[in-house]
Amino acid sequence: MTEEEFKGFVNTDVINFMEQHHLDKIQCQDEDGNKAKIARKSDDTLKVETTVSEIM
Repeated sequence: MTEEEFKGFVNTDVINFMEQHHLDKIQCQDEDGNKAKIARKSDDTLKVETTVSEIM
């Protein structure tokens, strides 16, 4: 996935899955090494951290 595709996937599909199943934390990684961590904070907001790998 490109960086844009990965971030779009995380910010829609993964967050929707997390909300639907009332999860507090989730991590994912694609085959290109792009990673995301999402955690629910005490004020019920979500903190999203992404690490994107670049191939040169």
